[in-house]
Amino acid sequence: MNILIVNSWLREYLKTTANMEEIKEKLSLCGPSVERVEEVEGEEVLDIEITTNRVDSMSVRGLAREAAVILNQFGFKSKLVDEASEIKGKLKLAVNEREKMELPKITDGVGEEVLRRIICAVVEVKPEVATSEKMARRLRQVGENVHTAVVDITNYVTYELGHPCHAFDYDKVMELGGEIIVAQAEAGKKFTTLDGEEHLTVGGEIVFLNPKGEIIDLPAIKGTANTAVDEKTKRVLFWLENLSPEKVRFGSMSQAIRTLAAVINEKNVDPFLAEETFYRGLELLISDCEGKLVSEIYDYFPYGEDWRAAEIKVEWGLFGRYLGIELEKKEILKILGDLKLECSDKGKELLVKVPSYRADLNIPVDIVEEVARIYGYHNLPSKVDYAVNPTMKQPEFDFALENAMKNYLTGLKYWEIYQYSMVSEELAAQGSLPIKRQLKLRNELTSDHVYMRTSLIPSLTEVWIQNITKQGKQELSIYEMAQVYIPKAQVDKIQSYKLGMVSNKPYREWRADLEELLGRFFIKNVELKSLAEEEIPEKARLNLDGLSQMAVITAENARGEEKKVVGYLYEMGEVLAAELEMGAIVELAGTFPVYQPLSPYSAIIEDLTFKLGKNEGGVGRIMERIEKLSELIGRVELKDIYEQNYTWTISYLSREKQLETAEIAPIRKEIVEMMERELGAELVGKL
Repeated sequence: MNILIVNSWLREYLKTTANMEEIKEKLSLCGPSVERVEEVEGEEVLDIEITTNRVDSMSVRGLAREAAVILNQFGFKSKLVDEASEIKGKLKLAVNEREKMELPKITDGVGEEVLRRIICAVVEVKPEVATSEKMARRLRQVGENVHTAVVDITNYVTYELGHPCHAFDYDKVMELGGEIIVAQAEAGKKFTTLDGEEHLTVGGEIVFLNPKGEIIDLPAIKGTANTAVDEKTKRVLFWLENLSPEKVRFGSMSQAIRTLAAVINEKNVDPFLAEETFYRGLELLISDCEGKLVSEIYDYFPYGEDWRAAEIKVEWGLFGRYLGIELEKKEILKILGDLKLECSDKGKELLVKVPSYRADLNIPVDIVEEVARIYGYHNLPSKVDYAVNPTMKQPEFDFALENAMKNYLTGLKYWEIYQYSMVSEELAAQGSLPIKRQLKLRNELTSDHVYMRTSLIPSLTEVWIQNITKQGKQELSIYEMAQVYIPKAQVDKIQSYKLGMVSNKPYREWRADLEELLGRFFIKNVELKSLAEEEIPEKARLNLDGLSQMAVITAENARGEEKKVVGYLYEMGEVLAAELEMGAIVELAGTFPVYQPLSPYSAIIEDLTFKLGKNEGGVGRIMERIEKLSELIGRVELKDIYEQNYTWTISYLSREKQLETAEIAPIRKEIVEMMERELGAELVGKL
């Protein structure tokens, strides 16, 4: 994520002897990357890339805190001026009892795992007051629009301290029932955001409701029109909520609403930061809007001080092993202390207490990385005496090909699935080997992870069924690339890399997907042949419910010199499941197509329409049969379908001479006879 920081705004929180060029260089070496510095309305504005796990740095104060530590490491005298944390104690917030307003009733309908904190109060403001020139300029400089003074203050404080906040029109909230119910939305509920855009809930978003069940806010993402402040607002319900980041992400992506608030809130912003942000906003509402507090301050924080008292134990030797050099303890302790990490030397290990805003620090190597970053990656040795990595290419793997296949399947709306290699006994029994011959874990943790799977299809099909049932989708296609594990006597290698695909697309569409997928790597002549029970090889036998038919998939390389089995197709009613051999695909794949000169002669193209029964066996197979009838049949395409009438466009072409109509008449007759004899099809019209 990139954030724009105005130089003068940054220096309100950062006191340093470093100039802009030095700040840009040193920050980029050890932390946030300054991509460019531009002049906007007469001031320098830094365009800075912040990694997504560092939500604590996505603000003016957060960046200043980071910069102070880094610049000190390079010898520039720097410190964070953190006056925002002192505002609560300085504000005089006595409420006149005669003017005291009642807060709306707040009801938690989702639980503390989702609703982590709410802090709010009512502030009486003068609606005619305009946004200060300084605030308006800074908002413009960082790409924010200027609105009313109240809205601009919420945006300004969010940008300055890093916790999104919101302003409701207090009177509108009270007129709508005087209650804010935090709830999980039902599907199909309409609401209009404050910019006038209409939306429909998909179900599962966190919303604020009034007693009638109307949505009055999409919290942590965007406000709604029915409670929005405007130029007539006299009483503001100044409000901050802190929600589960997963729920914020779900709501934002489901509604395709990407605001600054959503981007920050979905990254696990610190609930403790809500209090400082609230009082900073309160200060500006009072000073800039000639406001006054007219209610009690409501603060719901079920976790309290227990929210994140994280402690990490780090072995002292871990620093040397990862950094490649031995730093003195005092230097490590100084770096961690500058980062506000409380450290205790316990002899062989270091105990580190992590501040609540550093939710990205969870394991020992995270602490080591912080030391490396501030010490300077450029100061670490460039050569480490590690073992030489092997350069021999593994036969089943081609990462460029694999990546291209994934991109293509994603474009066809196939969802990629990641699963454990271990499956339950029930799923293992559906695999290609008897249970007694499969690899079983000796120390399995749960009954769901006991056997190493011998096929991707059983577990992939289970995922497909779960999703189609839960989401009620009409069409769903998924795939997975992973290893299967088939024990072989006296053979060391038991792993085999596969591509599994499960879809309920019509056969002809799925077949087109397969041919195009392989064709991208110049693999041609893809054929599917149905197998009788006795023809199915052991490695391809599956015990799937509803399995009605199975076919072997073969293909050739670009030159037609090598033909291989590339996989197997399983039909289970309307569901198609295929398991492809990545090793065979890698061997057949080419980098360039084989040159084929164009025929100097024109093709004869005609349409044939047949009336088919409902069990014709799939139009893809019909096309295969037609193509094999004669070498002069160059291309067969399904042109149109109307009820049971199917129209194919057939091209006849010779590379040796110009075909005449009389020469294709016997071929046409053979096509009609084959369709009637093998499929019971009826030609529409006459030859």
